[in-house]
Amino acid sequence: MRVKVAMPGRDRKQPGIVLFALARFVVSDAVTFACDGAQVDGIFTQSLSLFLWATFACTVQGFTHMAANKLVGIKTVPGGSPEDPRFAIVTNLDINDAGSAVPFLRQVAETFLRHRMCSPPNTDAMLLAIIGSMSAAQCAELWRQFMAEDEALRFFMSQMRVADVIRGNESGKALERVSIIQGYTFPDTPSTISA
Repeated sequence: MRVKVAMPGRDRKQPGIVLFALARFVVSDAVTFACDGAQVDGIFTQSLSLFLWATFACTVQGFTHMAANKLVGIKTVPGGSPEDPRFAIVTNLDINDAGSAVPFLRQVAETFLRHRMCSPPNTDAMLLAIIGSMSAAQCAELWRQFMAEDEALRFFMSQMRVADVIRGNESGKALERVSIIQGYTFPDTPSTISA
């Protein structure tokens, strides 16, 4: 599977500014995860801030192919405390081509699954940060569909305390935040997934 990664472009600086503004929003507000009613600690927020800045910085000079769907970055970031370490997987996406969004997101789900298998066992939060034409609700619904089709993905998603989609607009304002797992009923899943 080949996944496009956003690289610096030649013009159109505004999209990069939009992504940076959304990154600031995600760090300052939306990614203050309400895990069981408690906020994630500063180490997690700082790590996430650095990751978002680094991945979104790739687009500060603008996009050369605005119609493409891209996986900008995916990373596991630490959180919790030394006594109770926690980890979250953060995925940044550009979804500008609605016609190919479904197969693209299916590939993203596969990439997420492989990344989760390589992440620490106590990874219990995930965030999909998206910019483009797809709504957060549509993205979350598609992710639930993939969960229903894939036992391994469903198992790992059942271990998440937080699993959200956040979408921003062209001015850098966050428009939506939708939980993938809130209200979702997981069927009985095995306690382990065999390789």
